[in-house]
Amino acid sequence: MKRARCRSDGQKAQVGLHLTIMSLIAAILVVGSVSQIACISRPASEPRTTGHSQQPPVVSAASPESAALANRFGPSMPHLLPASVSLAWQILPGVAFSSRERVGLVYALSIIPPSAAHEPADLQSVNEMAEAFTAGWLNARDDLPPRSRRSVWCEITVRAAALTGNWQRNPDHVPIGLLVPEAALRGEPCELVLFLHGFEGDPSQLFNRPPYALREVIDGLNEHRERPWLVAVPGDRSQLGGGFYVNSQASGYWEDFITLELIPALELAFPIDPDPECRIIAGHSMGGFGAFYLGLRHPQMFGRIGCLSGMVTIDAASTTVWRGATRSGGLRAPADQLLHLRGREHFWTRLLWAMSAAFTPEPASPPLFGQRFYSADTGTGEFSADIPLTWCAFDLMEMIPDYAESLARCQGLYISGGARDSYFTIAMLDDVERALRAAATPARWTVVRHDGGHMDRLRNDVAAMLGWLEQTAPPPARPAAGSKVVWGEPC
Repeated sequence: MKRARCRSDGQKAQVGLHLTIMSLIAAILVVGSVSQIACISRPASEPRTTGHSQQPPVVSAASPESAALANRFGPSMPHLLPASVSLAWQILPGVAFSSRERVGLVYALSIIPPSAAHEPADLQSVNEMAEAFTAGWLNARDDLPPRSRRSVWCEITVRAAALTGNWQRNPDHVPIGLLVPEAALRGEPCELVLFLHGFEGDPSQLFNRPPYALREVIDGLNEHRERPWLVAVPGDRSQLGGGFYVNSQASGYWEDFITLELIPALELAFPIDPDPECRIIAGHSMGGFGAFYLGLRHPQMFGRIGCLSGMVTIDAASTTVWRGATRSGGLRAPADQLLHLRGREHFWTRLLWAMSAAFTPEPASPPLFGQRFYSADTGTGEFSADIPLTWCAFDLMEMIPDYAESLARCQGLYISGGARDSYFTIAMLDDVERALRAAATPARWTVVRHDGGHMDRLRNDVAAMLGWLEQTAPPPARPAAGSKVVWGEPC
């Protein structure tokens, strides 16, 4: 595949020489930092920590990358990581790197061997993922007639290291839907839209098939944009229908997968602007919750947030879901049959257990591994009070005051819901609007109420969201006259 710049034999030799020199420097510095490195090396037997139930992420490190690593390995993470990715892209401005060279250079500049800075499987996963994205997109493009190449939709299945070993034995191979504009082939900078689908959804259902066909919406908007949007849609194929995009030992470490594997792989594979102001994380329903949640926790990665018909308050939503599950009778089913409950009548039961597995994983409760909070004999009774209190750690309305600094960095927050939505009601939007007003955040935000239901206004809702968020974005920086753009280099 052609890069924004071609490499001559002399440039290749220059890369090899620089990598050799930097590796020697890194080796010398590592010898003097063994004691510091040891404090972040984690034994293989040590369990991973769960997401929001732990302390909020540390974001005071030298770069977003080191902040992410500090969040994973704890507050004792030494500040040994410079702004490694930026340096890797700028150290040799006349050379374009392949994805494998770029990842290797990042870790050489980080002064810490990959085994200490990251789990080895993660580095390999990111590398393989980026190569799969590039090959899959180009193959899909080659199959299209020239007049149909203004954008390419493809769905590529990749291995997610962060999802391996989950208690529910959900697959660690994830389908990623990609909508790639033709401008990406020319190395022109693109802005990223990470879109998270809803419970029991999938990427193609939303973007490539009627009645939603959101690809048409994006293509129409891209025709009038200086920088087109590149859309990525991770597919959650959990047995219960979704993991809510949080870290859970039961359903998988979705937050880690998205922030530490998927986003870096997309950056390696495509000319995506690294500025968080040029990135949108958005989603619908369960995905709306995930977008809001991840956007609050990772402001260094996502500058704008869209939450469409999302679960903005778990306290009220859990009561709605509980009532639906009780009416269906699915709560009376034995635990070993719960995974086999299908059909619309058991939707609420699956949703309730998926929430329990994501927010309160319980190793002694197979095969779903969520805390049981009702009588198995009758499947009825009162909703156990301690479970909603635990789930409230993930309640977006409760997170708003705790993440005031993240909100202050947010360029735009769009929240919407329908008057006829039977899942998440207008009253929930009223609650989150009051919470935003009470927080007195300087961020630009809006809460939109439409007359639709949960899904029937999705196309219009996505178009309205992107149109509003586009108005909140700063104008794109233009490269200096005579300069060229290298993939991964800020424009």
